[in-house]
Amino acid sequence: MKKTLLALTLLLPLAVACGKSNTAETEMKLPTPVVSPTPIVINTTALTGSPTATETPTLEYTVEDLKGTGLILTVDDTVPESVVEGEAVEPGDELFTKDNSEMTLSLNDNTMVHLAANSHIKVTDLTPNATNGFNSHIELLLGSVLSEVEKLNESQSSFEIAAGGVVCGVRGTGFEVQKQGDYVGTKTYHGTVEMKKDGVTQLVKENEHSTFNLKNSRFMPKRHLSPAEKKHYQTWIKTKNRVQKKRAARIAGGTTPQRRPLQRVHGKKVENRQGHLPGAKLKHQQAHHADIKNKQTSHPRPMNKLVKRPARQANTRPQPKKQNPPRLQPRPKKKKIN
Repeated sequence: MKKTLLALTLLLPLAVACGKSNTAETEMKLPTPVVSPTPIVINTTALTGSPTATETPTLEYTVEDLKGTGLILTVDDTVPESVVEGEAVEPGDELFTKDNSEMTLSLNDNTMVHLAANSHIKVTDLTPNATNGFNSHIELLLGSVLSEVEKLNESQSSFEIAAGGVVCGVRGTGFEVQKQGDYVGTKTYHGTVEMKKDGVTQLVKENEHSTFNLKNSRFMPKRHLSPAEKKHYQTWIKTKNRVQKKRAARIAGGTTPQRRPLQRVHGKKVENRQGHLPGAKLKHQQAHHADIKNKQTSHPRPMNKLVKRPARQANTRPQPKKQNPPRLQPRPKKKKIN
């Protein structure tokens, strides 16, 4: 019996060791779960400094040069305000120049619009097209505007100036459109301008001048440009070179065109030029609004009422009769003493 117990005592640790070995082998045979790695997100904007998607550049005219007095009338405003250099002009805005004043707008380095004195234009359309170009349409309401347009054949862009229903379209040229009364004139300094009105088209080539009579609805005979008109264009070329340098300096300095932020006065949208004080009308509205808000209700402001005075009655008292002044008696003559 003792031998049997001794044998069992010796065999029990071996059995336990064998059981652990089998359990370890069983665990080794189980498949190891595969953990999916955490995805690593790389911000291309932080690495390259620019997003991977191609951003569409903003199309807008900028007031690059101003001489004298210029005004701008935005879509949401009713009173024109003074315009400043570096201000953005968006579709729907109107621009004015006063006496002895000039204004130059730029769309890019080679496309510019120059307003002469006493001119009025409206930017009716400025949108990008599918060929990385643009479609620009400006309406000349009064005065004269000279345009220098880059070659638009590659980008399939369009640039048009309309005056009195006469549309002048170009593909890259320097030309001037003038509207005075019932006449719309076009001067082409280089390139070709196509004038359209009521289905009738006329090409105005280099150094030619064409006029459309709005009253008679017909084109007048073309003529050649005079030496004074050619000299006028040479003066504009000097102005253009100066404006291009000013534009390059503005872009190099990182100055972006100013925009008019929207403000609300009495629930209405009012546009105001960024970095400048509001106009006189807006100041008056804001002061009136603050006066109503801060007014104490315990002491209401008395209203000035008009008091109607009674009608003046005629004087019915009997008037005393006018008495004639007493006659002065002549002085007695002095007797002479002999």
